[in-house]
Amino acid sequence: MPYTVWHINTVEERWSCHIMIKLKDVELSFPNKKHVLNDVSLDLDQKEVVGLVAPNGTGKTTLLNVIMNNLKPDHGFVEIDGLRYESNRRIKEIHQRICAFPLENELFGELSGYEHLKLYKNMWQSQVEITKLVNILKMGTYISQRVDTYSLGMEQRLCFAMVVASDTPIMLLDEAMNGLDPENVALISGQIQELRDSGKLVIMVSHLLDNLQSLADRVLFLREGKIAQDLNMHERRDNFLKMHAAPSLLSKLHADAVLDVFQGQALIDLKKMDDAAQRSFVLELMANNISYRIEPLSLADEFRLTFHR
Repeated sequence: MPYTVWHINTVEERWSCHIMIKLKDVELSFPNKKHVLNDVSLDLDQKEVVGLVAPNGTGKTTLLNVIMNNLKPDHGFVEIDGLRYESNRRIKEIHQRICAFPLENELFGELSGYEHLKLYKNMWQSQVEITKLVNILKMGTYISQRVDTYSLGMEQRLCFAMVVASDTPIMLLDEAMNGLDPENVALISGQIQELRDSGKLVIMVSHLLDNLQSLADRVLFLREGKIAQDLNMHERRDNFLKMHAAPSLLSKLHADAVLDVFQGQALIDLKKMDDAAQRSFVLELMANNISYRIEPLSLADEFRLTFHR
């Protein structure tokens, strides 16, 4: 189901600096799939980049659709800046505060990229300078061309620019980096950081875990319809030992200490070993010339442990 685009004809006084999304006990099932969302409660504040991570088909886009009111939960509620989707007037008022990454079928092939940006600027009556935005995102060589001539990467950059052009306090980005090369991933990432620093709440669905590792302030893992992990990326986290998977040495450890073995690398939970055992094991690694690192879990590690262990 595509995101709803609301045509805003009048805009009340610009929103206050504090914007928050609140989800309380949200549940949603489909006829062929029960508990796609299962008792989801969240408080999301302004000036955050929030990553939403899960395997494909497990509720990420559904959650964004609930936030946008394209899907109504069976139970619970959504609040945007203290407002609920209770009437058409409230829906319009809320959608002045929020913009979602357009779907491919929401682009008009016969229009230029520039016309799409102007459309979004006018819909939300924002003050964004389109020419400046085009230059920042390096879109000048094709922004005047019809969108039906665009490559996937060009479309993705345009869709991101459309969200930025709205200048809403809350921005929902569903796989905004899909189809982009590393240079453009870095370009979009830099702009997302600037949006956050300017006070925006940016919620982004992404499978680029290394990118989220450096970009997000908070990462949510959605599993079986629930928030399985809520990671504050600025908090100090425990260290783990990552080593080449040497079976002869791993066999000496308690089974609970070996969290994961993946692509020839083993992940060891140091909390399962006392200080003396840790020192002894590291010395044995060094004596056998086995490479190792001691560091916190990466998002890729967290993903495997959450969804594939």
